[in-house]
Amino acid sequence: AGSRGEPLRVLPACARVYCNVMVSALASGDSVTYTWVPPGGGVYHKRTLVKRMGQRQTWTWNYIQVAGYEAGRLPGRWTVRVAVNGAPLAATSFEVLPDYLEVRRGVLPIIITCPSGP
Repeated sequence: AGSRGEPLRVLPACARVYCNVMVSALASGDSVTYTWVPPGGGVYHKRTLVKRMGQRQTWTWNYIQVAGYEAGRLPGRWTVRVAVNGAPLAATSFEVLPDYLEVRRGVLPIIITCPSGP
């Protein structure tokens, strides 16, 4: 998440968005599922990781690719839901910004662009 509780904001040229979660007391065979939900709802990407051995405390992570992929063309607020053995554990959100931002200062706008193509 971004500063002051605001969602992380990324440009469509961002290579990847990662979700890192620390989980405790996983037994062998326990699963951690990441569900990436785009601004319009539904499921964009879902990944289940199964732990091979029990661990007292461990980091687990997943990501989606943004630049050059459909995610980079879906601006708006995304949600990542994390579940352990099917039970909700946590959720967070981030925002994929449009290809350009327009910031109005005085009479003339300042436009910041970031190309999303090669």
